[in-house]
Amino acid sequence: MSGPALEPAALVLNAPRELAFVALNGVHDAQIRLGDLVAVFGLGTPGQIVVQAARASGATVIGVDPVKERREMALRLGADRVLDPNAGAADEGREVSL
Repeated sequence: MSGPALEPAALVLNAPRELAFVALNGVHDAQIRLGDLVAVFGLGTPGQIVVQAARASGATVIGVDPVKERREMALRLGADRVLDPNAGAADEGREVSL
């Protein structure tokens, strides 16, 4: 093994930065622009970063996650709509209309 060994704490501290790089790179590669409609499936840390970056790029953003707290956070961070994938389509059909 070459190079210095990383302590477990260093791996944990570097994880969020790596997640941010992956999320931002995905938004960049997708070439999201003003007026695009973007659905973000999964609103954990990477998904929340994608919500913000897509919104900053001018897209309308819909977040999808079964966890209520994550959906609420996505709204605070700029998602236009959020959906619970476990809810019936009839329950949320009107909410999806943009």
